[in-house]
Amino acid sequence: MLALATATTKYDVHLYNPNICKLSNIRVQSGHSDSVYSATNVGGIFLDKPSGSTSTAFMNLVDHCWVQNNSIYFKSLTDSSITGGYVWGHVREFAIRIESCNNIDITGISGIITSQHKGGIWIDGADTNQIRIANNEWDGNPALVLGNGI
Repeated sequence: MLALATATTKYDVHLYNPNICKLSNIRVQSGHSDSVYSATNVGGIFLDKPSGSTSTAFMNLVDHCWVQNNSIYFKSLTDSSITGGYVWGHVREFAIRIESCNNIDITGISGIITSQHKGGIWIDGADTNQIRIANNEWDGNPALVLGNGI
């Protein structure tokens, strides 16, 4: 389990210009309080190619990770995947966000708890294409305030 006490950044794991990175069997978990966590405090895993970067950011994998009370964000990546695991969006901005990415595979996630703000999988960016979403399970826990799946 990844434990960060008094984290002040929005993401527990933030990789810039990641190339051929594999995050496997990681547990990213934070405390849960609806009054503390909101649409602006998303936490979790962020794989990011910053705007203006001339580096590549491709062939990355988030594999069988438990991302509880946090979320996963891919920005400007290509040829990358999120497989297996569990992602809890709930009171965060989203569970998974795919922004300005190409050739992304989201497969076999055991439970996606949607966010009340931007949903379970939020796809945005005018140049986003070739996104495959298959064999995922959406957690419809009736005790939670849920949003759209995709």
